[in-house]
Amino acid sequence: MPLFAKQKKANIQTFQLPAYLQIRAIATPNDATCWFAANRGTWGFTNDYGKTWKMDSIKLPTKVLEFRSIAVLNDSTVLLLTIGSPSILFKTTNSGKSWKSVYMNLHKDSFFDCLYFTDAQNGWALGDPIEHQMQLIQTTDAGEHWLPLPADSSQTLNEGEAFFAASNTSMKAIKNKLWIASGGSVAQVFYKEKDGKQFQKYATPLQQGQTMTGIFSIDFFDELHGVIAGGNYDKTDSTSCTLAYTDNGGFSWLSLPSSPKFFGSCVQFISKNKVLITGHNGTFFYDLLNHSSNELLNKNKEALKFNTCRISASGKSIWMAGRKGSMARISHWN
Repeated sequence: MPLFAKQKKANIQTFQLPAYLQIRAIATPNDATCWFAANRGTWGFTNDYGKTWKMDSIKLPTKVLEFRSIAVLNDSTVLLLTIGSPSILFKTTNSGKSWKSVYMNLHKDSFFDCLYFTDAQNGWALGDPIEHQMQLIQTTDAGEHWLPLPADSSQTLNEGEAFFAASNTSMKAIKNKLWIASGGSVAQVFYKEKDGKQFQKYATPLQQGQTMTGIFSIDFFDELHGVIAGGNYDKTDSTSCTLAYTDNGGFSWLSLPSSPKFFGSCVQFISKNKVLITGHNGTFFYDLLNHSSNELLNKNKEALKFNTCRISASGKSIWMAGRKGSMARISHWN
């Protein structure tokens, strides 16, 4: 099989939301529904496959909000998380008719990157290090209350190491296992079991050493099989390592070849042996068994460049979102 094929056949619908929107966080509870969170405090959703969109914003008198994390717990319960200080976590239980603040971090260096729930009650929110210490908070009551994980030496990051708020995928949890992916000066994976006292740290082959290098996205199919994607946000060339795979729970990572090279802002499993990767070089299906990639193009044969993607629970819809209000839904791919 060829290492790279230019076009993958699929049914691709594109949607144009207001061009001022920069979207890095989406959630897809079912095939027809996609929620998004964006800049200017804007949030929105469709529940009819993109035929119509409901949009609104949360406004504060002293701060323009920017959302880069979202979690949808059921048909009416959604959480939105802002990035910079003060970092605020909002929750609605009526599909956005009203919102309340359930967490706030006033530290001047507060910056949150990712929000992830394993079920309707249990979730994590991840923030960049403050004085080299990872910021990690946890809820066990559907986001009503949040507690920080007690600090210890295993949560210490290197100088210049942090997390990326590129696609709300710098963290993944399955059952009692949690993985966190870092970048910058070091690109490594932090691993912890729910009742474990400390994180384990695993080295990865992804490009690292500069501010905008490292792991931008992590996903696991099950407790053993995972992928990481990223590279160099500012430059993608033949020397870049942008994709890696593990079959032992993250203990070791194998660099995966791709031609041409692509930057990975977000990676998601479609099946045990296939992942979807999107970023500013385009969108690709990658076969983990054959180490081959296929690019998706729009009807004008142009690259699909997005920040983030999600596969619905049924596996029948892929939703993507990116810059200038661009969104897409993919179905019926081969």
